[in-house]
Amino acid sequence: MYRFELTPNCALSATQAVVFFAGIATVSLLIALSFVLMGYWPVLPFAGLELALLGWALRSNWLRGQMREQIVIDAKDVTLLRCDADGDVDRTVQLTTAWTQVALIRDQRGVAGTELAFGERGKWWVFGRFLVAQEKRAVKRRIEQVLRQIRNGHSVSATSEGRSADNG
Repeated sequence: MYRFELTPNCALSATQAVVFFAGIATVSLLIALSFVLMGYWPVLPFAGLELALLGWALRSNWLRGQMREQIVIDAKDVTLLRCDADGDVDRTVQLTTAWTQVALIRDQRGVAGTELAFGERGKWWVFGRFLVAQEKRAVKRRIEQVLRQIRNGHSVSATSEGRSADNG
């Protein structure tokens, strides 16, 4: 069995994001408070809105960074698993190893070779959208190599290989 785990590259840990947010909030609220003391009280709600949006963006980025995709290949099946931030399986696709194809296909905008996709009998499933192009090509080559080894009857050692990428 061979396992690939694809994970986004999240630049900030949860602790770092909280410290960053606290620092920005402190500066922003001190500036807003100085304007409130001068009588410009409408500044305060806008500072609050600004901080709420920043908090939402940091939380969304962190949650996306916790997403995981796994590709498990054995002699019989290729299993594609997508897990959400809580580790719950969000999507599972099971393909037959003998029929599975891996390709770089056009994305939704029509740009050729930008989506890593797994196909079987005319159906395609896109995985690793958060990977950069170079990483998608590397994962594709490695998966093709593993599929070739399995189809030719060579044993594949139980290994785990991880890839990460920018959140974009």
